[in-house]
Amino acid sequence: MHHWIRSFLLATLLLPRALSALSFGERALKAESRDYVVLQQGKLDCLLAVVTSSGSRLVLEEIDISADQFQKQKYGWKEWVAAGAPGHIAWTLYEVDLEEGRLISAYSCTKQAWLALDPSETILAGLLALPLTRVDAKEQKKIGPPPPAGEPDHRPLWRPEKIFHSRKENSLRFECLRGRWPKDGSLLDSCLIDLYFETGANAFPLPYWVEVQGSSYTFKMRAIDSGKQLPSPTRGMPLSRLRFLEVAAEHGDIFRWTLDSPSTLHPFSLLAVDLSMSSGRKMTLSLPCRCLYDAAKGVTYLEVDRYHMERMLQKGHRYSWIALPTKEPSLFAESETPLFWDQSE
Repeated sequence: MHHWIRSFLLATLLLPRALSALSFGERALKAESRDYVVLQQGKLDCLLAVVTSSGSRLVLEEIDISADQFQKQKYGWKEWVAAGAPGHIAWTLYEVDLEEGRLISAYSCTKQAWLALDPSETILAGLLALPLTRVDAKEQKKIGPPPPAGEPDHRPLWRPEKIFHSRKENSLRFECLRGRWPKDGSLLDSCLIDLYFETGANAFPLPYWVEVQGSSYTFKMRAIDSGKQLPSPTRGMPLSRLRFLEVAAEHGDIFRWTLDSPSTLHPFSLLAVDLSMSSGRKMTLSLPCRCLYDAAKGVTYLEVDRYHMERMLQKGHRYSWIALPTKEPSLFAESETPLFWDQSE
């Protein structure tokens, strides 16, 4: 369940892009680096920080710890992160593209490994497209019991607490934004999703309250701290991994190259470098290939038909291979061991 809650939390911070006036994505892009909020859901505390923002790209840092475990620490939140977040459950970096509404990559600082992204296993895609609207004051939560039927409701509006750098602040300037999950038979089927944001010229850009309301499913997340200039041992998203795991493996009439690669680098071009040329300049061939990404394994398969291999490569020559990401050509991978081609038509 914790993994699902974390996925939901990330998604709610990205979902309001449909209406730019209400978009948290737009707010987050304007946030200063290292702005952070700590949201609590049940017995789980989740710290979320804005690492960098550039154009429509946003890098977020998330650190999870059980509420009981954090209470045993002798740190405040900033000191805890600076000390390496002892006792944390998960520490993850996310890169998102708000313009395209997609999660680009995820890196586990805990495991020091890239995480496979499978849209079928997350609610992120739906939340990214969920439109939000401002909730009228009559429909917002109130303080105290409701009046008897037929009498006017004079109760004051409920507002979340603003805790900034571990100190409570008096802020009555909040707005509630709401979206409704589509009817799709999922756990969130037809649920209302409310987010409370501070308003005003110097409003903090991250939400102080998240609430899901449904006929059979509800939960709440409240901010227990927020602030700026969060120190962190991480330096942002590491360079994307890219390396050959297998080269030119034969599968009938198909040759397959396997790349350890995140989905963000898909698709690729496959180049064959002729190492047997006598001149100093090596001949490079671009082979027609199919790119297939396996999200469960986090690998990309490049497939070339035997017909093209036999027509383009010369018998008796040695070839090295280069996988060139179409969108990020500077992050290319080159095979370590050359292939001796002894086949021809």
